[in-house]
Amino acid sequence: MGKINVDDLRPGMVVASDLYGPNERFLLAAETVLAEKHLQTLKAWGVTEADIHDISKSEVEERSYARFDQDCIERARQRVGERFVLADQEHEAVAELYRLAVLREAEGLENEPEAGDTDIGPKETVPAQQFAETLPPLEMTDVIRENIQFASLPSTFMKISEAINDPQSSSRYIAQILSADISLSTKLLQLVNSAFYGFPQKIGSLAQAVTIIGTRQLVSLAQGVSLISHFSKIPSIIVDMEAFWKHSICCGIIARLISSGQKKGNADSLWMAGLLHDIGRLVLLQGIPTMSVKFLRGRAGIP
Repeated sequence: MGKINVDDLRPGMVVASDLYGPNERFLLAAETVLAEKHLQTLKAWGVTEADIHDISKSEVEERSYARFDQDCIERARQRVGERFVLADQEHEAVAELYRLAVLREAEGLENEPEAGDTDIGPKETVPAQQFAETLPPLEMTDVIRENIQFASLPSTFMKISEAINDPQSSSRYIAQILSADISLSTKLLQLVNSAFYGFPQKIGSLAQAVTIIGTRQLVSLAQGVSLISHFSKIPSIIVDMEAFWKHSICCGIIARLISSGQKKGNADSLWMAGLLHDIGRLVLLQGIPTMSVKFLRGRAGIP
């Protein structure tokens, strides 16, 4: 018996102890033989691991690595190892994070184009570097003296905030507010129908999403999307907003999972904190882009 990461669970495995989701919601009884529908349910409810009969973590690790060529795994370990050089790899959580990072890196290496493949060009890194090289020397006093203007937030964000704090607001009313913003509605439905939630059937409306994942969770998503979308016009040469968005979403998810696992704090608040932890960068990049690029590159040790 051993605790197995949810991504490593497979149909036919047998649950060794009762499984609970966030807020102690009962999901599966001990001795349940896992089927595909069970795996989808566990992912949808944010379950990260499960006790499984007759299998150990070391066996799961060997199986996961066996999917890749040994050379590919070694190259992935070398790349990932540079990021974990200061981490305590004896710690159980760090060791698991390292394993998952190696697998993700190995998948990326497998999908890399062959040498000499001219169909796929290099990523847009050279223009950004050239842009930074033309910037004047930066002094912190210059940044402090700048009067950065904070533009007003979208009206939908304010309406959502008022509705969630109004005890008389219904989930149907909140769904109507969200539906009025077509761009926001589209992004929310894309997130709800993403692999993270793993619902077996496509969710076609915000009213249905509210019913399934809950008002507060959907509102948290909407607030985060509204804030970050507010900065969507920052030129791609300054910041890759798609990469920034994915990073922010991952941080929000991890913060919520940590909160659920430790049973401490408000999961929605920590989700928002993780999602928006880098929002200050966008404020600076939008308000004083030239100075901000120079400062961030200097902080990263890039000339």
